[in-house]
This record gives sequence, structure tokens and C-alpha cells, in this order.
Amino acid sequence: VQAQQVENSKAHESIVSLSPDGKILFIYKLGTLWRSDLVNDKWSAPVQIGKEMISKDYVNHVSITEDGKTIYYTSEKKNSTGNLDIYKAEMKSDGSWTNAENIGDVVNSPGNEQSPYISADGKTLYFSSNGHGGFGGYDIFKCTWNGKKWSKPENMGMPYNSISDDVFFCPKKDLTEGFFSSNRKGGIGSYDIYRYFFADVPSFDQSDVVIVGKKENLDASTTKSTMQWVREQSSNPATEKMFFRINGNEITDDVSKVEKLIAEGKVKKLEVEQVEKCGNCAYKNSNFYTAIDPTTDAMLAANNAMLANNMNNNSSSTTNSNPGTTTTVEKKFVVYFDFNSKELTPDAYGQIAKAAAQLKQDEKLNVEVTGYADYKGSAGYNKNLSYKRANVVKKQLADNDIKKKRIKKMVAGGELETDASCIGKPCEEEQNAKNRRVEIIIRSAQ
Repeated sequence: VQAQQVENSKAHESIVSLSPDGKILFIYKLGTLWRSDLVNDKWSAPVQIGKEMISKDYVNHVSITEDGKTIYYTSEKKNSTGNLDIYKAEMKSDGSWTNAENIGDVVNSPGNEQSPYISADGKTLYFSSNGHGGFGGYDIFKCTWNGKKWSKPENMGMPYNSISDDVFFCPKKDLTEGFFSSNRKGGIGSYDIYRYFFADVPSFDQSDVVIVGKKENLDASTTKSTMQWVREQSSNPATEKMFFRINGNEITDDVSKVEKLIAEGKVKKLEVEQVEKCGNCAYKNSNFYTAIDPTTDAMLAANNAMLANNMNNNSSSTTNSNPGTTTTVEKKFVVYFDFNSKELTPDAYGQIAKAAAQLKQDEKLNVEVTGYADYKGSAGYNKNLSYKRANVVKKQLADNDIKKKRIKKMVAGGELETDASCIGKPCEEEQNAKNRRVEIIIRSAQ
């Protein structure tokens, strides 16, 4: 990753927003708005946005439509309904902007309106306000344009809004997920960034834990069938929703339909998304699983052999799920974590960087990431924690320019026994510390 500096000054400068096409950067400086344009892969010197639009008034945020012809922004003007109001301006045929237009007191309140965001189709405006009432200080609202007027603002409700301040709502174009900022209780600092999902929309592009054959998660000694496991999870009081993707294409939330197709031998690959209930979460808390050919005992045996190899520090090769192909372990890097944490330590960043450097030396090398936890806490909690640890390592590998397709497997190993001294009695803290780990195993195909 290379950082290219946009021309800066001694004044305070901050990014306000980026146009949908990524070619206009809006900047806040000296109490007003500036823009920098991407020309021939270089950012131009920032210029103040036209006086006809913002004059000398205080302006702190802007959002531009996808066609680049309408701007919505917040400003303190003498004719404001309250303090900060939302205004708009439209681009003329000569490239200049029309005079600022207050979008009206249906949207603007006697309080402050902040952080407008206009949807891709230009018909829905999201913004934050402390003047329309709601759950706390600033709440996130939306209103729609029918071609003549704006609708009455609608409070987005929880979990987007809280008893604190919730601002800078930014959805994806398809509206299935997005981001916002909040200083709600439970964050890390003052304002934190939150990501949200819609619970009724599956997101199978996430990483997963592997379930193979008639056993759960490869590392379990249970003889549960895949469908028995699915039934238990779907009836779990903590589960809000279960999504299934069959053979990589058909998506359903019907458990009985999935069970019927498995019994008929029509399921070769079953992907599962388990959405957990969370009363005041700002995002969808999901667990992801994959069952490969859940009716085939031969597949189970092959993958159990793979797991056994992964658990053995001295092993050098294993067989993957494609018959006739073997892989050789080239190198293993171990990343350790603090108790009950998925945060990377400085040493962890170093280990991941070393693994990435080796992968970059040979494009034929692939990698497997397996997370583990110690025995403190419940097995289910530790399984989830081991997944989160593996996932954060996977993301850091991606940040080190390792392509996702080279990460062939990510497994939540759950609780890890690495020393016979722990069997049947509590582990010493030194041993627990060794179990809080993620193994990065680099392999080359032969």
C-alpha cells in the first residue's frame, strides 16, 4: 500500500467524503469545504468550493449524487431553521453551481442536522439530527424525495440508534450493509466506527469453519451428523436465523428442505450462516460453516487425516479433499494472543509479516490459518474466539497483499491441548498462554 499525500497546508485538514466514482475528494479546512480532483492518478491542489454555494458560512459535511450533479451539505446560515441545516446545490451546464437552497423545515429542525448521505438513486437522504426527537442525542434518520417534496424524516431505530450520538451513516449501494459512527456505551474510545448487516440477508462471502462428513468441525470427537448439528443450532435460543447455500448456488432458510436434499444424496456442499440474536448490536453477529459432501464417509476420513497432520507440529505433508493431490508444509508461523483477546500484538504483526514475505517469494505457496483458545470459559465461547482470532490473522495477511484465494482454509480449532500435563486438570498459565494461538501453515502443492 502506498500513501500519496494530497497537497496540505499548516491549517487543520480532514476528509469529509469521497464521490461515488472516487475522483473527487471533499476536504474540510478553515471552517469550509474544499475539493481535490483525481487527474492522471494524482490529486490536484485543493480549491474552495464555489462562493455561490457556501459563501463564508461554516460548512462541515457534504455528499454528492452518483451522477455528480447535486450536492447536499450542512451549513450554518442566517436563514437556517436551526443551527446546522441541510442545503443542496445543483451543477449548471457550464460546471458552476446554483445558489444554495435550504431543503426545508420538513427535514431541517430547530436543532442540528449533520452528516447527510444521499443514496445512489438520489431519492433517499440519510442524516443525523438532535432536533427530531429519538433515542438519545443525535439519531440517524432517513427521508425520501418523490419528485416534488421530501417525506417526513423517519427515525432508523435501534440498533442504528442508541441513547448516545449516532452519526455519519454510510450504506453500501445495495443497502445490505454499511457503516456509521457512535459514542455509545461499550465502544473502545469516544466515537467508534460500527458496521451493520441486515439479519434477513445472507452474506456467504465471509470466512467459515469447516464441518466435514458426519462429524462436527473436524476437531470434535462427537459422532453427530451434519443435520443433527444443524437442527441443534437452528433450535438454539441464541440463534435468530439460519441460512443455507446448497452446492454453491441455491440459498434457503428451510431446514426441512435441506434435510430432505441431504437424505436424497443431492447435497455435495452445504454452507451454513448462523445469525445470533443480539438485542442492541449495530451489526449482524454471524457464524459461518461449510459441510463438504456430508453423506460421504471417505471424505470424512481424508479430512480427519488432514486435521491430524495440522495438529502435529512435526508433520510434513497431508492429503487435501481432492484425491491425488498432496501438499507439503514449507513453514509454520505461530501468532500468540492475550487472554480473552482477538487483538494482534506487536509480535503478532511481525510473525504475520514474515509469513507474508515467504508467500510473496513463491506464488505457488498457499496458506492455512487455524485458530485456537485455552480451556478457560465454555467450549462454545472458545470455539467462537478461536474463529475470531483466525479471521483477524487472515485479514492481516490480506493487508500484507496476500490474495484471498491463496488462503485455502481457515479453521476454528477451539480449545487446544498441546501438553499431556493439562489433561484431567487445569492448565498452568504458561500452558494456557501457548494455547491462545493461531497457526499460519504455508504449504506448496505437489
